[in-house]
Amino acid sequence: MGYINLFFFFSFLGFVWETAWVSLNEKKFANRGFLKGPILPIYGFGAISVIFSTRNLYNKLSIFIVGSIIATILELITGWAIEKLFKIRYWDYDERFLNYNGYICLRSSLFWGFISIFLYDLTYKFVMPKIKIYENSNISFISYILIFLFLLDTYLSIKDAYGFRKLIEMEEKAEAYKKVLKENLDQKRKNLDEKIDEIKDDSLEIRRELERNFSENIKDYVKKSKDKELRFRNRILSLIESYEFRKEENKERLIQIINGYYKERIKKYKKLERNISKLSKRNKLSYRFKNKD
Repeated sequence: MGYINLFFFFSFLGFVWETAWVSLNEKKFANRGFLKGPILPIYGFGAISVIFSTRNLYNKLSIFIVGSIIATILELITGWAIEKLFKIRYWDYDERFLNYNGYICLRSSLFWGFISIFLYDLTYKFVMPKIKIYENSNISFISYILIFLFLLDTYLSIKDAYGFRKLIEMEEKAEAYKKVLKENLDQKRKNLDEKIDEIKDDSLEIRRELERNFSENIKDYVKKSKDKELRFRNRILSLIESYEFRKEENKERLIQIINGYYKERIKKYKKLERNISKLSKRNKLSYRFKNKD
């Protein structure tokens, strides 16, 4: 039971140390425990591992090196396992010098080395004698109660952590769906913009076609109107030619009057053509002129 009692002692000591340190830095109380109770198992396992690994060492430099290596490996494995199992990080050294994936860093490893020297002296000079006195006392049964509470706390905390993992997974799925939805909306917006551009191009082509038809219809209207006026004039002239006038000069005068009249009429049609063409160019009108015979 000696190592188990050491585990509980250093787990509690680690909880007090880390909670106090983080609370002071954040200027508010911060519970750093993974479990519900006031212990941090990583400190307990780390302390036991360091104490066991350095039990036959008496040189402080050796204790420093071995302790820092053992504690760093434990910190790396624990950090990686917690993130893989529960999708959460309890510490992150990404911004620190010489870190590995945020799980470990040089500063932390050096800290564990100094802590190992402190643990070595604390354990063999103070803690172990006190634990032996406790184990021989009438209250040693408390250790069994602590084991039961630790196992129960571990079970409940892992269950909660898995529930929290499910929430994280649901959030990740929601984010992925949101991303896919955004990509689909962006694609639909792009397709809509392309359709609008196509409609604009088609509208421009139709407008140009209407403008061409408008110009052509004006020309056709003027030509037909002139031809109609000329045919009508020729009919009148034919009637005049077939009619016998008493004086030839009356006939010539009448022909001049008719030619002058129709000449003015044709001028009006040409003027109308010019005016409508100017209007079409200025206002970009696209009317189809309808000719009525």
